[in-house]
Amino acid sequence: GINAEYGASKGRSMVLRVTTSIMAIGIALGAAQDRTYRGSPDYIPNPERGFRHEFDTGCAGIPANQLEQLKTYNLTVAQTYCYLPNSTVLSAETIANVSKGFAQLRSVGVKALWRFAYDRAMPGENYYTAETVLSHIKQLETAMDENIDALYALQAGFLGSWGEWHSSITNEESNSTSTSAIVQAELFTLLPPDRKINVRVPVYKLSGVLRRDLPAGDRMGYGVLATGEQAKVNSAVARVGYDNDGFMSTQGDGGTFSPEYRSRGWEPGAAKVAPFPAQLGPVHESLATPVESAEPGMFMDPQSGYAVRESPFVPLDGEVFWYIGPQNYATD
Repeated sequence: GINAEYGASKGRSMVLRVTTSIMAIGIALGAAQDRTYRGSPDYIPNPERGFRHEFDTGCAGIPANQLEQLKTYNLTVAQTYCYLPNSTVLSAETIANVSKGFAQLRSVGVKALWRFAYDRAMPGENYYTAETVLSHIKQLETAMDENIDALYALQAGFLGSWGEWHSSITNEESNSTSTSAIVQAELFTLLPPDRKINVRVPVYKLSGVLRRDLPAGDRMGYGVLATGEQAKVNSAVARVGYDNDGFMSTQGDGGTFSPEYRSRGWEPGAAKVAPFPAQLGPVHESLATPVESAEPGMFMDPQSGYAVRESPFVPLDGEVFWYIGPQNYATD
């Protein structure tokens, strides 16, 4: 058995005294022992979790003072944007800059929540197609493979303003054939099986990544991640998580859970509009029950409920907005 006692030590640290005894088949294998563990005032890195930084210049050189902030605040993850040209062939310099960005993060013991994109503005200003993206993914394969040790997760990116899958010139992000093909290439060409991807809005996974026309068990096939055994399968269901780029900014988290996204489904019945908060049914037929909130009789938005169900198994990221503008809408 294990008995623990807590007590104050000298200074600000705490003492944890653990008394253990080892028993097997009713026979004592060792006498009780007292061990004292003292806390430390030192920063202890907590890899791949916790607060993160954000860099807009991942492929253009991260400033030294920003890298220093990672150490100052004991951060182990940095969301890192890499803006690509929309040329057919990426230059050797562009590809080398990808490796340089990862090398900078590696030098301070940090992993990247990495996102490729073309457009820095809304609406987008650059012309590119799914074929452009798929070609670039193939060209980036070697650079990503060589730096996979410094990658926490890849954000689906590429399409739309800031790679968020909205507001592009070609509207490619609304074509589920294109988005599914891009994520498939990211999962199975750009990344090894032990790395995962995030999409901006939960319904994007249901409607823009997973495909209902494929047979059960296909790696891009439809489904909901619900068990640890499912999470071990090398499939889109198991390897696609979520970015909430408007965490706690408004009631709908800056559009993350807004009705326009809920009703956007590219395929019939992909998502059903429902008010928030309300007695909500599942976002689609594979979710058996709504998720009850802490307030009795109220239920979560179906998209957030979907993310909650899958949260033990996939990476989740929330971007906290930094500034409340004159219209009380949070922006960064």
